[in-house]
Amino acid sequence: MKVALIKVSEKNAFKEYKKYMAAPPQSIFSVAACTPEEIEFELVDETVDMKINYRTKADIIALFFSTDSAPRAYEIAQKFKEKGKTVVFGGLHPSFMPEEAIKYGDAVMIGEQEGIWEELIRDYQNGNLKRFYERSEPFDLNEMKPFPEKVIKKGVKIYGYWNIIVSRGCNLGVHFAPFRGFSKVKYDTGLLNT
Repeated sequence: MKVALIKVSEKNAFKEYKKYMAAPPQSIFSVAACTPEEIEFELVDETVDMKINYRTKADIIALFFSTDSAPRAYEIAQKFKEKGKTVVFGGLHPSFMPEEAIKYGDAVMIGEQEGIWEELIRDYQNGNLKRFYERSEPFDLNEMKPFPEKVIKKGVKIYGYWNIIVSRGCNLGVHFAPFRGFSKVKYDTGLLNT
């Protein structure tokens, strides 16, 4: 069995910022790290201009994306669905908008993917894929497996930095007030300006 893990990235100023920062996306790398050893996987990160292989032999196409890239992700999903592929979603936007995302795919992972990704694969293999997979409690980062560096082609510098993950989110129930003083946000330079 094979899976394709794709970080979708719409061409915009935010993509250029992420590309400039040159750190691997946690979404596809953390899922790759927890993929069972017997499952082959390929990684595609559109943020650094990797191209999607629409002829992939992958059984499952997993698309990870933020809100700015949702339209592109749904377009990609449609192309794979037309080829008879099973499409699943993960990342920020599908976690916040699972009812929207499920309209374009076969399953949605809500929240942190560790633990539910493995369950999704087992369910797929057993022919009983559910529509939604959601963690009931936060993932213990002490259990996190190392990101699979071996999938990056040797001699090709894609990422300028490697991630050090010390926490995810806030467990203190902090609620953030709207930004004050940002009455007009411009996105034309790639930086937020007032």
